[in-house]
Amino acid sequence: MEPVSLNDIMREYKTRYQYTNKDLSEIFQVSTNTVNRWLRGEIQSVQGDTAERISEILGYDVLAVLRGQIVDLKKPVVSMKRAGYELFIVQDHLGDAIVSSEEYKAGDYFIKVDNNDMCDVGIVNGSLVYVKKVNRVSPEDIAVVVADDIAYLRYVKKEEGFTILSAANSEVDDMIYSRTQARREHLAVIGKVLFSKNVY
Repeated sequence: MEPVSLNDIMREYKTRYQYTNKDLSEIFQVSTNTVNRWLRGEIQSVQGDTAERISEILGYDVLAVLRGQIVDLKKPVVSMKRAGYELFIVQDHLGDAIVSSEEYKAGDYFIKVDNNDMCDVGIVNGSLVYVKKVNRVSPEDIAVVVADDIAYLRYVKKEEGFTILSAANSEVDDMIYSRTQARREHLAVIGKVLFSKNVY
């Protein structure tokens, strides 16, 4: 397993729960300056009681991860009921899924799909899709898109002042937004699907 940096571990944890640096200092019982240095990559390791505290809170041996030893790395699994990763985590956290160190670095969270809108590409009700947080995608990418605080998996195309969201299911109509509609409904890309897997 490739080592994961302390900076990556702390950034992921901070983002996952929307913590401030001050929150992290209280959780891990260190100074805010220490947290700042972790997040800037100035401190690369932890020791003693701090390492034990971090490991207990994160649920894995942080020192083993920093050394590149094999441990179970996890990313959160969330539902599609509410828009945006931060809202998912607060209200719709369904658990965690184990990922490789490469996957850990590449993506941010899994979504448990609750429909068949992308069934023609193998993403069906109950599938898990692994998402990287981005705000732009290519037309061939499957995007996580929000409109009026509802999340969708769709292909995104721009044509003559319109944004078209297409499913991979012939029974699901395209969603077409003018610029005005897109602004009014707060249409936004919030992620890109890296891969999917079916869970039985």
